[in-house]
Amino acid sequence: ESMGFITDLRNAESDKVSFVTAHEIAHQWWGHQIMPADVQGGQVLSESLAEYSAYLVYREIYGEHKLRIQLNREQKIYLAGRDREILEEMPLMKAENQAYIHYFKGGLVMYAIADRIGEKTFHQALRNLLAEFKFQSNPYPTTLDLIRHIKAVANKKDYELIDDLFKRITLFNLKAVSANAKKLTNGNYQIELIVEAKKFYADGKGQETQAELDQPLDIGFFIKKPTDKSFTDEDIIKVVSKRINHQKTKLTYEVKTKPNYAGIDPYLKMIDRNREDNLVEVELVE
Repeated sequence: ESMGFITDLRNAESDKVSFVTAHEIAHQWWGHQIMPADVQGGQVLSESLAEYSAYLVYREIYGEHKLRIQLNREQKIYLAGRDREILEEMPLMKAENQAYIHYFKGGLVMYAIADRIGEKTFHQALRNLLAEFKFQSNPYPTTLDLIRHIKAVANKKDYELIDDLFKRITLFNLKAVSANAKKLTNGNYQIELIVEAKKFYADGKGQETQAELDQPLDIGFFIKKPTDKSFTDEDIIKVVSKRINHQKTKLTYEVKTKPNYAGIDPYLKMIDRNREDNLVEVELVE
């Protein structure tokens, strides 16, 4: 009961009971079948993978939009944990009993990698990890083994993102600057969207260095904001993946319906310190 199993969920934004239950059941695989070595990053193989598994169950029960609310909540917890760190923040692969990393950042990282390389591909990597190490203690697996299995099935073009998320403390500053829509003679709308994108590496004390950015990011056009409680799949006009490699980029798309909002990384998959400026209202122009 102390974990929330008697929670009144009638007016709750999220179903903590189902989420926690799914996480704990996932330990039948992550933590029981696979018992990680007692070294840096060990809890990633139990807690991060259990958290990711709970995401999938939660999505199956409530749908993609409810899961996005949960992901946004977990990203906020991770960022708040960074602010409270009194020793040193470690990269995910080396997390040392830092719950804000191996629970909340860890689940987000697994979900982001699955999104980038494809869930079927990512799940094959997890099956391969299980096949190699389940019920084994000589040796116990580490995060190096998890990364090895992910890279074995991923494309080499995705190695940098995998390393960024596992081996470095990587933060993004993604912003939608402006968007306008022009109605075309065929009835469609031409959308011109300007976005800014920066990537930073931080050390354990929080000192940041800007890094070169060259990776695919989601670009989205919507009737309602994806963060709105009333948002449904019918509010999605277009979401595409676009490789971004400049700090400022002008993008042009043609859509059938005028969007009210447009932006970059609209589902907040990347760890972005300011998640309030990813979307901008679309202005209709002549």
